[in-house]
Amino acid sequence: MDSFQRLLVLVKMLEHGDEPSVDQLAKKFHASPRTIFRDIRKLREMGFEIETLEGRFVMDEVDWEGWLKKQLRSRRRR
Repeated sequence: MDSFQRLLVLVKMLEHGDEPSVDQLAKKFHASPRTIFRDIRKLREMGFEIETLEGRFVMDEVDWEGWLKKQLRSRRRR
């Protein structure tokens, strides 16, 4: 599984209310915890509000329309 696929699966898991730990995600994706933290950082940089609560990753429901508008605005500035 490449990093893009991991990011998509992570967003889907978190959006559906899963609260995985870094160890659970590393095992699921056959990746190191460092890779998982890097993926979470990428998602945060992309505007996803992911928090850590008691060692687990938590994300509120995504406003996809707002997120997409924000991404398009940032691309126009480049």
